[in-house]
Amino acid sequence: MAEKEQEFQIEQARRALEHECRNRDRGQWFGFIGLLAVLGCGFGLAWLGAYKIAGTLFAVAIGAVLAAFILGRDGWRARQEPETKDEEEE
Repeated sequence: MAEKEQEFQIEQARRALEHECRNRDRGQWFGFIGLLAVLGCGFGLAWLGAYKIAGTLFAVAIGAVLAAFILGRDGWRARQEPETKDEEEE
């Protein structure tokens, strides 16, 4: 009985890890396509002569990419959660 339960827990953990990896890959592709769309709009606006709006789009796109690289995958959550259990209890 205990062996079956342990096998079930291991299988559940493996499946959860597979889903997490797939979701991460999908999110990275979605972010890349979104970045290309924003940059494409920026180039289009620059071509039409709206230089201030195009510059703003480029700055936002570059800022988002830099923030993603600097903070990493769990950067936003890691900075908001308490670091020790003592802080959670207070």
